[in-house]
Order: sequence, then C-alpha cells, then structure tokens
Amino acid sequence: MTNQEMYASQIAVVKQECPEADDSEIGQEFERYEKEFLIPPEDALRSVIRKFQASTGKEVTSASNSPVREEKKVGRFAELGADDRNVTIEVTVVSYTPRTQMVRGEERQIAFGWIEDNPWEASSERVRWDYKDWGDKGASLVPGSIVRLEGASVTEWNDKRSLNINRPTTGTVLQ
Repeated sequence: MTNQEMYASQIAVVKQECPEADDSEIGQEFERYEKEFLIPPEDALRSVIRKFQASTGKEVTSASNSPVREEKKVGRFAELGADDRNVTIEVTVVSYTPRTQMVRGEERQIAFGWIEDNPWEASSERVRWDYKDWGDKGASLVPGSIVRLEGASVTEWNDKRSLNINRPTTGTVLQ
C-alpha cells in the first residue's frame, strides 16, 4: 500500500488547504511524522498543512476541517477520559525503569513506571497510574520528583488507564 493510499483522507484535507501540493510529498510527510515521531496522521494534520502552506508562500492558517486539540489541564487522574490527548497534569514520579524494546521493527529505548496525581497533598490522597515514556524524558522523570507534564495522552488497555509521555510532551521539574 502506498503513502497516498494509506493517508488518503488526510491528503484530501491538506489538498483543500494547499491545492498545489503534491500528493506523494504529502504522503511522505505523514509517513515521516508517524515513523520518526510516532505521531498518528490525524494528530500531525495541522503541522503538515502548515508546512505545505509555508512552502507555497500561502498565509499559514489553521485547517478548517480539522478540530483544534484543546489542552486539557487536570489535577487528578479521575478527571481524565480513556482517549484524552494534550493533557497537562502535575505528578509525583514514583519509579522510572528504562528498557530496550522493539518498536515498529527497530530497537528503541523506552521507559515505564508509576506516577501519582495530586502531588501537593498527602500520599493517602493520591492515585497511582502506570506510564510509558516514549519521548526519552528520563532527565525529568527522576523518582521522587514532582513534574508538570504537558502534552501527554491517556491510553486504556484491559480496563486499565495509563499515561503516555510522547516525544512532543514537555516535562518540567517543579521539585
């Protein structure tokens, strides 16, 4: 299956905003976002549109057909849904365990561990979740530290939710 076939619906949206853009170049850009940054095509749509708008000299605008992902600021894990994206939350890092794992046919260094919400309250008031660090944020995720995560996403597997820390996620150490 070619890039044009895999990303046909996303290419169509980009073409509405940038009709002169080449379909194969658009497909290659979506593939690059997916392989290099692990960003699914629907999440990369705005960035790809901006790239092609800028390359043609067109004024950069937001895509009319793609919803803008609102930042969701929360204080507790209980406020999160199973498919929330672009989440901002302050957490206490309980553990950080790096390991090498095969991801899409290549070995990658990822980490996993536990984090707790509500870091400014007593530990009895906290909820613990698993997390996966896909973005190599080990310098920020030191056990015992309090970190503000911006741009994380929630996943659910077998009725258990966890937080994904992706490449675009920022981790600011607060304490």
